[in-house]
Amino acid sequence: MKLFPTVVLLTSILSAGCGEIFKPNEEDKRKNPPAFKGWNQQMPAPTQIEGENFTLAKEICDSLRDKESRMRSAISDSLRASFGLREMGCAGAKVEREAESTFKNLGEWDFKFQSNSRSNQIHFEKIVGANDSRLKPFCDVILDSTQTSVSNTRTIGNNRSQISFYEAGNKYWIQLTEFSTRSDSKFYPYLVDRMQVFTGYDSPNSDLRGFIKERAENRPCNTGVTQYKVQIFNKLNP
Repeated sequence: MKLFPTVVLLTSILSAGCGEIFKPNEEDKRKNPPAFKGWNQQMPAPTQIEGENFTLAKEICDSLRDKESRMRSAISDSLRASFGLREMGCAGAKVEREAESTFKNLGEWDFKFQSNSRSNQIHFEKIVGANDSRLKPFCDVILDSTQTSVSNTRTIGNNRSQISFYEAGNKYWIQLTEFSTRSDSKFYPYLVDRMQVFTGYDSPNSDLRGFIKERAENRPCNTGVTQYKVQIFNKLNP
């Protein structure tokens, strides 16, 4: 069985549009997506991912791990991928462009799509998998057959990280929110990273299982504006 299709076109757009923070509609709220109320919102209290959400998290983490296993043995360094990119900085200037990168296996669980020039550089070169440093502490527990729940919060040095796995519009998402302390010693968000993951159930092409279809990274500016980077996986060129 082939690992990848010759050409895969991805036509969906970000549910929040242009990298803005995700705001669930009434239908999606029933599926428990994360809410985000602004950069001055204190970190919510830690909760357990369990029940249906744990089952969903298991499917997403399993998809990411399955992709890593396939990538270690069956991907050629000649494989190229093209991406649609959008970004807006703190000054408010918006940029849209396309870029193409080549797959590189850097050893063990380290994979990336490497750009051949600075002008052709994509926003996120590292290929996210279950062994990604930010996801591994969660996915290791989720994929442990003896576990039925996991905390959505972990400590990273002096910072905190919270994760959500959710379904919205028949698409499967991970949202990672990073928090740091301010002068009042309370935790506030400084990064929101959303990733739509192919699980195999949301696409007729199982060869894409575990790949990130869309990714949007949001950060606050001193002016109160939200800067963002959006990367959309368009197609593979074997």
